[in-house]
Amino acid sequence: MEDTGTSVTAGPTPTVAPSFADVTLLLPDVLLVLVVQDHGDPESVLSMEATCKRHFRLLHDAPIWAPWTLTRFPVARSILGAVVPPCVPDYRALYRMHWQLESRESAIEFETVDILYSAPLNATDSSPALTTSLEDYILTIQILSFDDVLGSTSCSASSLFIETEAGAPLPRAVAKIRMPALWSKQTTPPFLAGQEDWSPEQMAAWDMSRMAARVLATRVSGLQPLLLYRGTQCAGSCNESYFNKTVLPSETDTHSYLAAAVHLTDDEGEVELAFLRILPFRGSPTSDGEVGAPSGKYILESASLSDVLFYFERTFDSAQTDESHLDSNTPDSNTPDSKTGVY
Repeated sequence: MEDTGTSVTAGPTPTVAPSFADVTLLLPDVLLVLVVQDHGDPESVLSMEATCKRHFRLLHDAPIWAPWTLTRFPVARSILGAVVPPCVPDYRALYRMHWQLESRESAIEFETVDILYSAPLNATDSSPALTTSLEDYILTIQILSFDDVLGSTSCSASSLFIETEAGAPLPRAVAKIRMPALWSKQTTPPFLAGQEDWSPEQMAAWDMSRMAARVLATRVSGLQPLLLYRGTQCAGSCNESYFNKTVLPSETDTHSYLAAAVHLTDDEGEVELAFLRILPFRGSPTSDGEVGAPSGKYILESASLSDVLFYFERTFDSAQTDESHLDSNTPDSNTPDSKTGVY
């Protein structure tokens, strides 16, 4: 074969652009923090901290976490405003907890409660042993229009009280709390303001899926938040909105036996949260005498404040146990300082 003298020259080897973490490691300490503050993002910083001792040492307590937390999670400002006495939290930890809560929210299913009837209070029902008080918890309600938060309000759970409501066939006790107003007449969201009465046509045209409510509970010690409730508007008239009764989620294998409901006075921003004690209704016993299968319906019983507090304790204790098994995003002793390579 004739040699044509043609040679093939290999192209330049492609290079990989350095990551943000690699670039910042070349900077002095002070400049590194300033660059991260201006150009970094919280999730990237948490990842950088987890793999590099220098990043962890410089960024863990840097003054970047307060603005990041309050901007990304405005509800944190509402929660902190209800803490008595006021405190300066670990904003990095607060960011991580709300970030994890947000990432898990889509997996939480909220069952709408179908009440069959109300039952009498069991006078022999004894309260469980409790180690905390309602003052140790903060409740927060958020009202949303589609995905936009219209307002958030928070207060201590110690404001809960018992109210007897009419029921069929018997009255029942409900644990309630009236929250600080979300807004005033002057700051009412425009689509809720100025409505004297609703005509049948307006009622028929109103999109009930537009408005939703969320309820968070926060344990004052550690400021860990949990999502207790998410419901959509189910009824409304004359500047009032009622949201679905939904079963409170359980962090354990046992049923929570509690449901919640939200009532909003639209133009005044007054919002009320109710906790209901529920008992799953099972179908008729089988021919063998076994208890029937769950039917998805509930019997409404009278609630007590100890029912709510017991739920808080059990749920937070279980969530805290699960949290302890998560990666703490702290580099261990075998992680090198990426700048020096020294362990």
